[in-house]
Formats: sequence, structure tokens, C-alpha cells
Amino acid sequence: MVRFTTAVPAISLVSWSMFVAPAVSHEAYARKVPNGENVVGVKAVGHSDPDGGGVRNEFGRAFYDAGHEWTKDLCQEDSDGDGQTNGEELGDPCCEWTEESASKPAWTSGVSNPGDDASKSNKTLWPAYECSNATSSSQSHSASTSSASTSDSASDSGSSASVTLTGVTASVAAGAIALLLVFIA
Repeated sequence: MVRFTTAVPAISLVSWSMFVAPAVSHEAYARKVPNGENVVGVKAVGHSDPDGGGVRNEFGRAFYDAGHEWTKDLCQEDSDGDGQTNGEELGDPCCEWTEESASKPAWTSGVSNPGDDASKSNKTLWPAYECSNATSSSQSHSASTSSASTSDSASDSGSSASVTLTGVTASVAAGAIALLLVFIA
């Protein structure tokens, strides 16, 4: 006979696990770019939907092409074509920040979404900076990915959807197994 006290926690576990996997993946990517968690109103800077999931924006495609890593090339690009490099928008104008360094970017407020041309960093909030590695606001690079093909967009969104679906499927399967074990015991 199944006891009410063992069935309720198991059902709660199944319900909760269905929502955890997709949220964790976006948080992991946000930590891979400077200030990825500080862009106001945006949970996923690489997606057209600010809450994440779905089609990637230009920055998301460039980040994907860079192997989900913050590289000097990605930093120096202007993915959204707004006149500010991705590094300037995310507070790393000299492209010196690394995920491993655990140091803060040059600035943490006034950052903007490098995948949205309507979102620009407020230059008056930036401290004065001069880069020793030849990257500066006067040397902004135009995006090389501004004309992504439709097939790339379709394959990108399919790839993103399958990863999310796999995470949800795994969570549901784990919850179902836990629930079955409770009923068998």
C-alpha cells in the first residue's frame, strides 16, 4: 500500500525537476560572458527573446560559433551593428576579461545587450579607459556575422530546441523513475 506521506514528496520532486534543467543552462551561459547576468531586463543575451530560448540573435550566433566562449574576436565584434563592440556593451572594452579570472569587468553598470541594436551602453557611465592591446572605442570592429543565412538561423534554433528538450526529457524521466520507486516500495 502506498502511503500518502511518501507519494506527495515524490510528486513534488517530479513537478519541480521539470522546470530546473532549462533554467540552469541559461545561467551557465550568462557566466561565460562579462556581465552576462547584469544586462537589465535580459536573462539570455544570446536570444531574441530576453527570457531565453528560441531563436538566437546575432550575438548568440557569434557566441555559438566561438564555442560558447568569450574570445578576443567575439569581444571585438559589433554583433548587433550599433557602433559599440560586444566588449564595450558588456563592460570589457579591452577584451581582457576571462571566465577563469574571476575578476570583474572594467565596469558592471551601464552595460547593454550586444545582440540588440536598440540597446546601447551609456558611454557617460563608463570610466575612462585606454587599451594596451589596440582595442578601443575608436577602433570598433563591424560584425562579420551581420548577414547570417536563413539556414544558419534554422539550424541554430533547432539545435537550441533539441538541447532544451533533452534537458526537460531527462528531468521528467528522472522524476518518473523516482515516483515509480516510491510506488513499488
